[in-house]
Amino acid sequence: MGRHEAIQGQDARRRPEAPDSPLLAPLFLLLISLPLLAMLLRLAPADANVEKRKLADPPEFSWRRPLDYLSGLAASFNDRFAFRGRLVRAHSRLLYRLFGVSASDRVVIGRQGWLYLGRGNYFNNEMDYFRAARPFTLPELQRFRATLEERRDWLARRGIRYLFVPTPNKSTIYPEYLPPAINRVHARSRLDQLLDYLRRRSDVEFLDLRPALRRRKRVERVFHKTDSHWNDLGGYWAYREIAERLRRFFPGIRPLTTAQIAVGRREGPGGDLADLLNLQEDVFRETYITVRPLAPFRAREGRPTPGFRPRAPWVRLVASECPAGEVASAVMVRDSFAHQLMPFLSEHFRRIVYVWDWELHAFPDVILKERPSVVIDQMAERSLLNIMPKNPPSFAAGRP
Repeated sequence: MGRHEAIQGQDARRRPEAPDSPLLAPLFLLLISLPLLAMLLRLAPADANVEKRKLADPPEFSWRRPLDYLSGLAASFNDRFAFRGRLVRAHSRLLYRLFGVSASDRVVIGRQGWLYLGRGNYFNNEMDYFRAARPFTLPELQRFRATLEERRDWLARRGIRYLFVPTPNKSTIYPEYLPPAINRVHARSRLDQLLDYLRRRSDVEFLDLRPALRRRKRVERVFHKTDSHWNDLGGYWAYREIAERLRRFFPGIRPLTTAQIAVGRREGPGGDLADLLNLQEDVFRETYITVRPLAPFRAREGRPTPGFRPRAPWVRLVASECPAGEVASAVMVRDSFAHQLMPFLSEHFRRIVYVWDWELHAFPDVILKERPSVVIDQMAERSLLNIMPKNPPSFAAGRP
């Protein structure tokens, strides 16, 4: 036997025989078919929408567009197949445990268990805002100022006061817990630019809440660690600042003092950011700081403005009435940061209407029907990245 044949014999002895596994292929097919089988046979309970987004709806078939039906069917199945929610949770947990990273571009994992909002929705990204890579241009500042002044003047002609209240981002008050990779491009934020410009070039009444919240954070935490919003305590101190500013217009307002509230704590699942990661129950829990008045709130839900028609699906209106309020009425255009403000603020108005619209449109139909004493515009700081308030054309002419 030659040398070549001997080497081949040795290789054959070293190389193990491939296992005879006739069940591997059927087992693999069974595993990848389980979600479909579970759906068809109704063996798995429906998963909750753990991704907190609108899922693709099952399509309607049309002979004119059969390919659209097939693509829609694939999208619907991909969003709704059995066990998807559990797999999404497992994926999120694995990425965090192994690499300390977020499974969603909507959540940024910071230091010491702090979470921050990334891509909030189609128009804002808090981390892009924090980096200040895209500052206001001078024409944008001029346009913003003109919009607020035009709104203020339209209201003033009707004897209505006006107050603009931008509410600061979590990353503005607590930048120290951001991950090191989130660095600033420019030193000044859009809110810095806007308020500095208004101080120098306008007499529009506005309220900067940042100094008060930065002072209070030295004493107690004023934002949730696992949520994108301030907590009850942050909301209370923001309310105090708003009420004190409104006293310039209405001296009878008496804000609730710290002697009139009780501050507490409770443990619970994480907030909206932990929820987006599906890690709110076991990984990112929250110590909630609560604030309640020692005397019960007096304000009660009121009737909505008659004939109100929302201009967009997310716009909605609620009203509150408090017969003992010091001021007749108010309208507040607001976003989700107002949730903690509303119970306290409602105590001071015999009637106040809250319109949820993060784009901060004017609502002349509501104002003309309510005839408020004051209009308060509240806008989240991060919305300044892409939202420019707009007035109806009639405002420039002073017409309704």
